[in-house]
Amino acid sequence: GKMTSEEYYKIGFTKDSLKDFTGSIAAFTKAIELEPQNSNDYLYRALSKGILEDQIGEFADLSMAIKIDPTNALAYYHRGMIQDLDRNREGAIADYSMAIEIDPTNDLYYLDRGSAKFLLSDYRGAIADFSMAIDIDPTNAAYYSWRGDAKNSIKERKGAIADFNKAIELDPENGDYYRNRGDVWYYLKDYRGSIADFTKAIELDPKNGNYYYHRGLSKIKLGEKDSGCLDFSRAGELGSEWAYGAIEKYCN
Repeated sequence: GKMTSEEYYKIGFTKDSLKDFTGSIAAFTKAIELEPQNSNDYLYRALSKGILEDQIGEFADLSMAIKIDPTNALAYYHRGMIQDLDRNREGAIADYSMAIEIDPTNDLYYLDRGSAKFLLSDYRGAIADFSMAIDIDPTNAAYYSWRGDAKNSIKERKGAIADFNKAIELDPENGDYYRNRGDVWYYLKDYRGSIADFTKAIELDPKNGNYYYHRGLSKIKLGEKDSGCLDFSRAGELGSEWAYGAIEKYCN
């Protein structure tokens, strides 16, 4: 007999899991033809279109999903992500806020809204959102790191250190967390602490030129010119865009 909308919907998911996104779009399209008022058919067709980088089609499908079902939190969330990619932060925040209103228990909604606020320099708003994400998932190191960045941006250095300490405790293998904490030590004029953190970051990711650059700055502050200039040189070899300016300023 004839296939139902529900059966096409399941085929769509199967093809999606096999990474056959053209096939999944075709199946969700069939499901929509048979049952045009199913919000999730549009949502999941949108996500397949997104993977194939058809952002216009993805946006249209998500908007349709929202029109059919204004309580589809995931559709708002994914539409917010598209607007974020297009640098329309206000539009993204509006969509993330709708997703949060519908489902206040999803930490990713707060994380992405906080990130959008951060990029608009609304650091206090970002801190509030990252704190909500942390309340929902207190074991996610990245959330503490984001909040630490936001605190550092408003010169709340001690609070930033506490957040980076927590991020490092939860994920001691991530060089960026040491780099972030090293930055704060630098602002606090604790150059030894800064060097220790950048050295640890370099151990974890020896090909990151920016880690050498920042360590070089702290060495220069301590009067360790030769060692600092060696760090700038290594940073330049690894592609750090600031290295040669620092060499001109401190090393010649």
